[in-house]
Amino acid sequence: MSDISRGEEPATSLYANFGAEEQRDAKRAGRELLRLVSLWHRLFPQDPGVVLPRSAFPPGTEWTQAELPSAASQRGILSGWLFAQRGSIPWLPNEEWASAARSTEATAANTPTTNPTANPTTNLTTNSVPDPRVVREVHDKAFTAGVAPTIARTTWSMLSKALEPEELEAEHIEEIMRGWPSKWRQRFVLKPRIGTSGRGRVDGADGRLDDAGRRGLSKLAARGGAILEPWFERVQDLSAQYWVDSAGRIDLLGTTQQILGENGIYLGNEGVFFRGEDGHFEVRSGHWSDSRLIHDSIRLVERAAGGGFRGPCGIDAFTYRDHVGGEVREVLRSLVELNARYTTGTVALGWLEIVASSVSPETPISGEWRFLFAPDMVRRFLGDGILPKTEDGWLVFDVGPSGDPAMVALRLESS
Repeated sequence: MSDISRGEEPATSLYANFGAEEQRDAKRAGRELLRLVSLWHRLFPQDPGVVLPRSAFPPGTEWTQAELPSAASQRGILSGWLFAQRGSIPWLPNEEWASAARSTEATAANTPTTNPTANPTTNLTTNSVPDPRVVREVHDKAFTAGVAPTIARTTWSMLSKALEPEELEAEHIEEIMRGWPSKWRQRFVLKPRIGTSGRGRVDGADGRLDDAGRRGLSKLAARGGAILEPWFERVQDLSAQYWVDSAGRIDLLGTTQQILGENGIYLGNEGVFFRGEDGHFEVRSGHWSDSRLIHDSIRLVERAAGGGFRGPCGIDAFTYRDHVGGEVREVLRSLVELNARYTTGTVALGWLEIVASSVSPETPISGEWRFLFAPDMVRRFLGDGILPKTEDGWLVFDVGPSGDPAMVALRLESS
Protein backbone atom coordinates (compact mmCIF):
# COMPACT_ATOMS: atom_id res chain seq x y z
CA MET A 1 0.00 0.00 0.00
CA SER A 2 1.47 3.35 -1.03
CA ASP A 3 0.40 6.77 0.20
CA ILE A 4 1.20 10.38 -0.40
CA SER A 5 1.89 11.65 3.10
CA ARG A 6 2.34 15.17 4.35
CA GLY A 7 3.85 16.19 7.67
CA GLU A 8 5.79 14.54 10.48
CA GLU A 9 3.16 12.85 12.65
CA PRO A 10 -0.19 12.55 10.86
CA ALA A 11 -3.02 13.81 13.05
CA THR A 12 -5.73 12.95 10.57
CA SER A 13 -6.14 10.52 7.71
CA LEU A 14 -8.30 11.89 4.91
CA TYR A 15 -9.81 9.41 2.50
CA ALA A 16 -11.16 11.43 -0.39
CA ASN A 17 -13.13 9.56 -3.03
CA PHE A 18 -14.21 11.81 -5.87
CA GLY A 19 -15.68 9.14 -8.12
CA ALA A 20 -12.75 6.77 -7.55
CA GLU A 21 -15.12 3.82 -7.30
CA GLU A 22 -15.34 3.86 -11.09
CA GLN A 23 -11.56 3.50 -11.57
CA ARG A 24 -11.55 5.64 -14.69
CA ASP A 25 -8.28 6.06 -16.49
CA ALA A 26 -6.33 9.18 -15.49
CA LYS A 27 -5.93 10.23 -19.11
CA ARG A 28 -9.66 10.97 -19.14
CA ALA A 29 -10.16 12.23 -15.58
CA GLY A 30 -6.75 13.32 -14.32
CA ARG A 31 -6.78 17.09 -14.77
CA GLU A 32 -10.25 17.64 -13.31
CA LEU A 33 -9.65 15.21 -10.45
CA LEU A 34 -6.33 16.75 -9.48
CA ARG A 35 -7.83 20.24 -9.57
CA LEU A 36 -10.59 19.02 -7.27
CA VAL A 37 -8.17 17.37 -4.84
CA SER A 38 -6.07 20.53 -4.71
CA LEU A 39 -9.16 22.63 -3.97
CA TRP A 40 -10.22 20.16 -1.29
CA HIS A 41 -6.80 19.95 0.35
CA ARG A 42 -6.47 23.75 0.54
CA LEU A 43 -9.55 23.97 2.77
CA PHE A 44 -7.58 22.71 5.74
CA PRO A 45 -5.68 25.04 8.10
CA GLN A 46 -1.96 24.38 7.77
CA ASP A 47 -0.85 20.87 7.00
CA PRO A 48 -2.61 18.23 9.12
CA GLY A 49 -0.39 15.41 7.92
CA VAL A 50 -2.80 14.32 5.26
CA VAL A 51 -2.65 10.78 3.94
CA LEU A 52 -4.06 10.45 0.43
CA PRO A 53 -4.51 6.82 -0.65
CA ARG A 54 -3.44 6.16 -4.23
CA SER A 55 -6.63 4.20 -4.75
CA ALA A 56 -8.56 7.47 -4.42
CA PHE A 57 -7.22 8.46 -7.84
CA PRO A 58 -7.73 7.03 -11.33
CA PRO A 59 -5.14 4.49 -12.51
CA GLY A 60 -2.18 6.10 -14.22
CA THR A 61 -2.26 9.39 -12.31
CA GLU A 62 1.08 11.21 -12.46
CA TRP A 63 1.79 12.40 -8.94
CA THR A 64 3.97 15.28 -10.11
CA GLN A 65 0.74 16.87 -11.38
CA ALA A 66 -0.76 17.07 -7.90
CA GLU A 67 -0.33 20.51 -6.41
CA LEU A 68 -0.71 19.77 -2.70
CA PRO A 69 0.37 22.81 -0.66
CA SER A 70 2.45 22.33 2.47
CA ALA A 71 0.45 25.00 4.28
CA ALA A 72 -2.90 26.71 3.97
CA SER A 73 -3.79 29.56 6.29
CA GLN A 74 -7.50 29.76 5.54
CA ARG A 75 -10.04 27.89 7.60
CA GLY A 76 -13.13 26.69 5.79
CA ILE A 77 -16.34 25.07 6.96
CA LEU A 78 -14.94 21.58 6.42
CA SER A 79 -11.88 22.42 8.46
CA GLY A 80 -14.04 23.44 11.38
CA TRP A 81 -15.95 20.17 11.41
CA LEU A 82 -13.00 17.96 10.62
CA PHE A 83 -10.62 19.26 13.21
CA ALA A 84 -13.30 19.25 15.86
CA GLN A 85 -13.40 15.49 15.31
CA ARG A 86 -9.75 14.62 14.61
CA GLY A 87 -10.08 11.14 13.26
CA SER A 88 -10.05 9.03 10.12
CA ILE A 89 -12.64 9.96 7.52
CA PRO A 90 -13.62 7.13 5.18
CA TRP A 91 -14.32 7.21 1.50
CA LEU A 92 -15.33 3.84 0.03
CA PRO A 93 -12.77 1.61 1.76
CA ASN A 94 -12.28 -2.12 1.76
CA GLU A 95 -11.15 -3.83 4.95
CA GLU A 96 -7.47 -3.30 4.07
CA TRP A 97 -7.97 0.47 3.94
CA ALA A 98 -10.16 0.47 7.05
CA SER A 99 -7.42 -1.36 8.97
CA ALA A 100 -4.85 1.12 7.70
CA ALA A 101 -7.05 4.02 8.81
CA ARG A 102 -7.45 2.54 12.28
CA SER A 103 -3.72 2.02 12.52
CA THR A 104 -2.95 5.60 11.44
CA GLU A 105 -5.50 6.99 13.86
CA ALA A 106 -4.10 4.90 16.70
CA THR A 107 -0.57 6.08 15.93
CA ALA A 108 -1.68 9.71 15.92
CA ALA A 109 -3.45 9.21 19.25
CA ASN A 110 -0.44 7.32 20.67
CA THR A 111 -2.55 4.28 21.43
CA PRO A 112 -2.00 0.70 20.26
CA THR A 113 -4.32 -0.55 17.54
CA THR A 114 -5.53 -3.37 19.80
CA ASN A 115 -6.63 -0.95 22.52
CA PRO A 116 -10.24 0.21 21.95
CA THR A 117 -10.13 2.83 24.70
CA ALA A 118 -10.35 6.49 23.81
CA ASN A 119 -7.32 8.70 23.89
CA PRO A 120 -8.07 11.44 26.45
CA THR A 121 -6.81 14.22 24.17
CA THR A 122 -9.02 13.30 21.25
CA ASN A 123 -12.02 11.57 22.83
CA LEU A 124 -11.97 9.21 19.87
CA THR A 125 -11.37 5.49 19.79
CA THR A 126 -9.52 3.41 17.26
CA ASN A 127 -12.93 1.94 16.42
CA SER A 128 -14.27 5.29 15.14
CA VAL A 129 -13.65 4.28 11.53
CA PRO A 130 -16.94 2.89 10.18
CA ASP A 131 -17.09 -0.68 9.00
CA PRO A 132 -16.32 -0.58 5.26
CA ARG A 133 -19.39 -2.72 4.67
CA VAL A 134 -21.52 0.10 6.12
CA VAL A 135 -19.86 2.68 3.87
CA ARG A 136 -20.43 0.50 0.81
CA GLU A 137 -24.02 -0.24 1.79
CA VAL A 138 -25.12 3.39 2.16
CA HIS A 139 -23.08 4.56 -0.86
CA ASP A 140 -24.85 1.99 -3.04
CA LYS A 141 -27.83 3.63 -4.78
CA ALA A 142 -29.87 0.62 -3.66
CA PHE A 143 -29.76 2.00 -0.10
CA THR A 144 -31.53 5.21 -1.09
CA ALA A 145 -33.93 3.37 -3.40
CA GLY A 146 -34.91 1.09 -0.54
CA VAL A 147 -35.35 3.79 2.10
CA ALA A 148 -37.00 6.49 -0.07
CA PRO A 149 -40.54 4.95 -0.13
CA THR A 150 -40.61 5.05 3.69
CA ILE A 151 -39.82 8.79 3.65
CA ALA A 152 -41.68 10.05 0.57
CA ARG A 153 -44.36 7.84 -0.98
CA THR A 154 -44.38 9.34 -4.46
CA THR A 155 -44.24 8.13 -8.04
CA TRP A 156 -40.49 8.40 -8.21
CA SER A 157 -39.86 6.60 -4.92
CA MET A 158 -42.27 3.75 -5.64
CA LEU A 159 -41.06 3.05 -9.20
CA SER A 160 -37.29 3.25 -8.57
CA LYS A 161 -36.06 -0.32 -8.07
CA ALA A 162 -32.66 -1.85 -7.25
CA LEU A 163 -31.73 -4.89 -9.32
CA GLU A 164 -29.12 -7.49 -8.43
CA PRO A 165 -26.69 -8.66 -11.15
CA GLU A 166 -28.63 -11.89 -11.69
CA GLU A 167 -31.82 -9.88 -12.28
CA LEU A 168 -30.36 -7.96 -15.20
CA GLU A 169 -32.10 -9.96 -17.90
CA ALA A 170 -34.05 -8.15 -20.61
CA GLU A 171 -37.13 -10.32 -20.15
CA HIS A 172 -37.25 -9.67 -16.42
CA ILE A 173 -36.86 -5.92 -16.90
CA GLU A 174 -39.57 -5.79 -19.54
CA GLU A 175 -41.86 -7.74 -17.21
CA ILE A 176 -41.37 -5.05 -14.57
CA MET A 177 -42.11 -2.41 -17.20
CA ARG A 178 -45.52 -3.92 -17.88
CA GLY A 179 -46.52 -3.06 -14.30
CA TRP A 180 -45.67 0.64 -14.70
CA PRO A 181 -48.16 3.35 -15.74
CA SER A 182 -47.95 3.83 -19.50
CA LYS A 183 -46.46 7.35 -19.42
CA TRP A 184 -43.47 6.19 -17.37
CA ARG A 185 -42.79 3.25 -19.70
CA GLN A 186 -42.16 5.60 -22.61
CA ARG A 187 -38.58 6.18 -21.52
CA PHE A 188 -36.64 4.53 -18.71
CA VAL A 189 -33.04 4.06 -17.59
CA LEU A 190 -30.84 1.55 -15.79
CA LYS A 191 -27.99 3.21 -13.84
CA PRO A 192 -24.98 1.56 -12.17
CA ARG A 193 -25.54 1.26 -8.44
CA ILE A 194 -21.99 2.51 -7.86
CA GLY A 195 -20.91 5.40 -10.08
CA THR A 196 -21.14 9.11 -10.85
CA SER A 197 -22.36 11.49 -13.55
CA GLY A 198 -24.59 8.96 -15.27
CA ARG A 199 -21.70 7.06 -16.84
CA GLY A 200 -22.48 3.49 -17.86
CA ARG A 201 -26.25 3.79 -17.95
CA VAL A 202 -28.53 1.83 -20.26
CA ASP A 203 -31.59 3.49 -21.82
CA GLY A 204 -34.87 1.92 -22.84
CA ALA A 205 -38.09 3.08 -24.51
CA ASP A 206 -41.70 1.96 -24.76
CA GLY A 207 -41.14 -0.63 -22.05
CA ARG A 208 -38.41 -2.45 -23.99
CA LEU A 209 -34.66 -2.58 -24.45
CA ASP A 210 -33.17 -2.46 -27.94
CA ASP A 211 -30.15 -4.57 -28.95
CA ALA A 212 -27.65 -2.01 -27.64
CA GLY A 213 -29.47 -1.86 -24.32
CA ARG A 214 -29.50 -5.63 -23.99
CA ARG A 215 -25.76 -5.76 -24.63
CA GLY A 216 -25.21 -3.17 -21.91
CA LEU A 217 -26.80 -5.32 -19.22
CA SER A 218 -23.72 -7.51 -18.81
CA LYS A 219 -21.58 -4.45 -18.01
CA LEU A 220 -24.09 -3.31 -15.41
CA ALA A 221 -24.09 -6.78 -13.87
CA ALA A 222 -20.28 -6.77 -13.69
CA ARG A 223 -20.44 -3.48 -11.78
CA GLY A 224 -22.71 -4.90 -9.10
CA GLY A 225 -26.25 -4.33 -10.35
CA ALA A 226 -28.38 -1.39 -11.41
CA ILE A 227 -31.18 0.98 -10.46
CA LEU A 228 -34.20 0.82 -12.77
CA GLU A 229 -36.27 4.00 -12.89
CA PRO A 230 -38.21 6.25 -15.26
CA TRP A 231 -36.40 8.91 -17.25
CA PHE A 232 -37.26 12.26 -15.69
CA GLU A 233 -37.28 15.56 -17.55
CA ARG A 234 -35.03 17.44 -15.15
CA VAL A 235 -35.49 21.11 -14.36
CA GLN A 236 -33.06 21.85 -11.50
CA ASP A 237 -30.41 19.70 -9.81
CA LEU A 238 -30.00 20.15 -6.05
CA SER A 239 -27.89 18.81 -3.20
CA ALA A 240 -27.80 18.71 0.59
CA GLN A 241 -24.45 18.37 2.38
CA TYR A 242 -24.16 16.76 5.83
CA TRP A 243 -21.63 15.81 8.46
CA VAL A 244 -22.14 12.84 10.82
CA ASP A 245 -19.82 13.11 13.82
CA SER A 246 -18.25 10.24 15.74
CA ALA A 247 -21.25 10.05 18.10
CA GLY A 248 -23.73 9.89 15.21
CA ARG A 249 -24.92 13.49 15.54
CA ILE A 250 -25.94 15.03 12.21
CA ASP A 251 -25.16 18.56 11.07
CA LEU A 252 -26.54 20.16 7.91
CA LEU A 253 -23.66 21.98 6.22
CA GLY A 254 -25.88 23.49 3.54
CA THR A 255 -28.10 22.97 0.52
CA THR A 256 -27.24 24.10 -3.00
CA GLN A 257 -28.43 24.26 -6.56
CA GLN A 258 -26.07 22.20 -8.68
CA ILE A 259 -24.70 23.41 -12.01
CA LEU A 260 -24.28 20.42 -14.33
CA GLY A 261 -23.34 19.86 -17.94
CA GLU A 262 -24.47 17.13 -20.28
CA ASN A 263 -24.75 13.62 -18.78
CA GLY A 264 -24.59 15.11 -15.29
CA ILE A 265 -21.00 16.40 -15.52
CA TYR A 266 -20.32 18.54 -12.46
CA LEU A 267 -19.58 22.22 -13.12
CA GLY A 268 -20.44 24.04 -9.89
CA ASN A 269 -22.94 25.06 -7.22
CA GLU A 270 -24.91 28.16 -6.32
CA GLY A 271 -27.46 29.49 -3.88
CA VAL A 272 -27.81 32.02 -1.08
CA PHE A 273 -25.92 32.47 2.18
CA PHE A 274 -25.98 34.36 5.45
CA ARG A 275 -23.40 34.87 8.19
CA GLY A 276 -24.52 36.57 11.39
CA GLU A 277 -22.67 38.58 14.00
CA ASP A 278 -22.02 35.41 15.99
CA GLY A 279 -20.19 33.89 13.01
CA HIS A 280 -22.95 31.36 12.32
CA PHE A 281 -22.84 30.51 8.62
CA GLU A 282 -25.98 29.31 6.82
CA VAL A 283 -26.09 28.20 3.19
CA ARG A 284 -29.29 27.35 1.33
CA SER A 285 -30.16 26.60 -2.26
CA GLY A 286 -32.64 29.45 -2.54
CA HIS A 287 -34.96 27.06 -4.38
CA TRP A 288 -38.66 26.73 -3.59
CA SER A 289 -38.16 23.07 -2.67
CA ASP A 290 -35.56 23.67 0.04
CA SER A 291 -37.64 22.90 3.13
CA ARG A 292 -38.83 19.57 1.72
CA LEU A 293 -35.34 18.71 0.54
CA ILE A 294 -33.98 19.22 4.07
CA HIS A 295 -36.89 17.34 5.68
CA ASP A 296 -36.43 14.25 3.50
CA SER A 297 -32.64 14.22 3.17
CA ILE A 298 -31.97 14.47 6.90
CA ARG A 299 -34.18 11.43 7.46
CA LEU A 300 -32.13 9.49 4.93
CA VAL A 301 -28.89 10.51 6.67
CA GLU A 302 -30.42 9.48 10.00
CA ARG A 303 -30.93 5.99 8.58
CA ALA A 304 -27.32 5.87 7.39
CA ALA A 305 -26.02 7.13 10.74
CA GLY A 306 -28.20 4.62 12.57
CA GLY A 307 -26.48 1.88 10.59
CA GLY A 308 -23.03 3.12 11.65
CA PHE A 309 -22.03 5.60 8.97
CA ARG A 310 -19.81 8.51 10.06
CA GLY A 311 -18.19 11.42 8.23
CA PRO A 312 -19.20 13.69 5.34
CA CYS A 313 -21.94 12.83 2.87
CA GLY A 314 -24.07 14.50 0.23
CA ILE A 315 -27.62 13.84 -0.96
CA ASP A 316 -28.42 14.47 -4.63
CA ALA A 317 -31.90 15.65 -5.61
CA PHE A 318 -33.64 17.34 -8.54
CA THR A 319 -36.95 18.71 -9.74
CA TYR A 320 -38.60 17.42 -12.91
CA ARG A 321 -41.51 18.22 -15.21
CA ASP A 322 -44.51 15.98 -14.70
CA HIS A 323 -47.14 16.10 -17.47
CA VAL A 324 -50.60 15.47 -16.04
CA GLY A 325 -53.40 15.82 -18.55
CA GLY A 326 -52.88 19.13 -20.30
CA GLU A 327 -50.91 20.61 -17.40
CA VAL A 328 -47.23 20.56 -16.54
CA ARG A 329 -46.07 20.81 -12.95
CA GLU A 330 -42.61 20.87 -11.38
CA VAL A 331 -42.08 18.06 -8.86
CA LEU A 332 -39.25 17.52 -6.37
CA ARG A 333 -37.41 14.23 -6.31
CA SER A 334 -35.76 14.78 -2.92
CA LEU A 335 -33.77 11.55 -2.66
CA VAL A 336 -31.74 10.39 -5.66
CA GLU A 337 -28.67 8.97 -3.95
CA LEU A 338 -26.43 9.32 -0.90
CA ASN A 339 -22.75 9.89 -1.64
CA ALA A 340 -20.94 8.51 1.40
CA ARG A 341 -17.83 10.66 1.02
CA TYR A 342 -16.59 14.17 0.51
CA THR A 343 -18.41 15.65 -2.45
CA THR A 344 -17.85 18.51 -4.84
CA GLY A 345 -20.61 20.28 -2.90
CA THR A 346 -18.66 20.15 0.37
CA VAL A 347 -15.65 21.62 -1.43
CA ALA A 348 -17.83 24.43 -2.80
CA LEU A 349 -19.22 25.22 0.66
CA GLY A 350 -15.74 25.37 2.15
CA TRP A 351 -14.52 27.88 -0.44
CA LEU A 352 -17.69 29.95 -0.10
CA GLU A 353 -17.02 30.42 3.60
CA ILE A 354 -13.37 31.28 3.04
CA VAL A 355 -14.18 33.93 0.44
CA ALA A 356 -17.14 35.41 2.32
CA SER A 357 -15.08 35.65 5.50
CA SER A 358 -12.28 37.43 3.66
CA VAL A 359 -14.73 39.98 2.21
CA SER A 360 -16.32 40.72 5.58
CA PRO A 361 -14.34 39.22 8.48
CA GLU A 362 -16.46 40.60 11.34
CA THR A 363 -19.72 42.15 10.14
CA PRO A 364 -22.81 40.20 9.01
CA ILE A 365 -22.92 39.39 5.32
CA SER A 366 -25.51 37.80 3.02
CA GLY A 367 -26.37 37.42 -0.63
CA GLU A 368 -26.08 35.11 -3.61
CA TRP A 369 -23.07 32.92 -4.35
CA ARG A 370 -21.77 30.82 -7.21
CA PHE A 371 -18.89 28.33 -7.31
CA LEU A 372 -17.57 27.27 -10.72
CA PHE A 373 -15.24 24.32 -10.48
CA ALA A 374 -13.67 24.78 -13.90
CA PRO A 375 -14.65 28.01 -15.70
CA ASP A 376 -13.27 26.75 -19.01
CA MET A 377 -15.53 23.68 -18.83
CA VAL A 378 -18.50 25.87 -17.86
CA ARG A 379 -17.93 28.04 -20.90
CA ARG A 380 -17.68 24.98 -23.14
CA PHE A 381 -20.88 23.33 -21.86
CA LEU A 382 -23.09 26.30 -20.94
CA GLY A 383 -21.63 29.34 -22.69
CA ASP A 384 -20.54 32.67 -21.23
CA GLY A 385 -23.94 33.65 -19.84
CA ILE A 386 -23.51 31.79 -16.56
CA LEU A 387 -20.10 33.32 -15.81
CA PRO A 388 -20.51 36.03 -13.13
CA LYS A 389 -19.60 39.54 -14.28
CA THR A 390 -18.57 42.52 -12.17
CA GLU A 391 -20.87 44.82 -14.15
CA ASP A 392 -23.80 42.71 -12.89
CA GLY A 393 -22.81 43.32 -9.28
CA TRP A 394 -20.71 40.20 -8.68
CA LEU A 395 -17.47 40.09 -6.70
CA VAL A 396 -15.36 37.49 -8.50
CA PHE A 397 -12.45 35.54 -6.95
CA ASP A 398 -10.05 32.96 -8.38
CA VAL A 399 -9.38 30.17 -5.85
CA GLY A 400 -7.28 27.04 -5.70
CA PRO A 401 -4.29 26.18 -7.90
CA SER A 402 -2.87 29.34 -9.46
CA GLY A 403 -2.35 27.81 -12.88
CA ASP A 404 -5.81 26.30 -13.13
CA PRO A 405 -8.13 28.12 -10.71
CA ALA A 406 -11.76 27.66 -9.82
CA MET A 407 -14.07 30.66 -9.30
CA VAL A 408 -16.15 31.88 -6.38
CA ALA A 409 -18.49 34.83 -6.93
CA LEU A 410 -20.62 36.75 -4.43
CA ARG A 411 -23.43 39.21 -5.07
CA LEU A 412 -24.08 40.86 -1.74
CA GLU A 413 -27.33 42.22 -0.41
CA SER A 414 -27.36 45.91 0.48
CA SER A 415 -27.10 46.52 4.20
